[in-house]
Amino acid sequence: MNVISMHFLPGEEPINTKSIADGIFTLTNYRLIFSTKRPQSSWSIPTTLVWKAEAFEMIHIKIITKIGISVTWSFVDEIACDAGYAHITSLIDTPRDIDSLFACKFRSSLEANIPNHPFLLSACELLQINDVDRTLDTALVCFEFRRMNFDKTWKITDINNEFKICSTYPRHHIGTSIH
Repeated sequence: MNVISMHFLPGEEPINTKSIADGIFTLTNYRLIFSTKRPQSSWSIPTTLVWKAEAFEMIHIKIITKIGISVTWSFVDEIACDAGYAHITSLIDTPRDIDSLFACKFRSSLEANIPNHPFLLSACELLQINDVDRTLDTALVCFEFRRMNFDKTWKITDINNEFKICSTYPRHHIGTSIH
């Protein structure tokens, strides 16, 4: 079968692979990957985006995502369907600790394997903004404030301007306005 090859993300590990009616289903610790002969029928769904999975008619699984998209796959037999369903439902549980979150696992893997990856840089490092250049920082916060349509019950504060409250928090915050 001429199936589309899938590239794995840093820290992503295949857990199980099953045959489906027109391709391959690969379950990883990050996502569900359905590869088929037709690229338009191939899907990659992050496990944290799955709302629920339903098995029906012994060989079908319907995945319903948190953004309202649902996709149904047919497995070659009920044994493969049952195994796929069991693996999917085990991965869509709420993470038990912060280290099991995708973002933490992905970042840890990048730090270990690709330490100079751009995803590990801060916005200031990516934009080559030094500590002295605060004009853009303030402008970006003001832009976001307007973009998100905050009304007069909210305000921008520079309470952490010199990073005296917390060195890892941003300079500016949006908080409630006291009248």
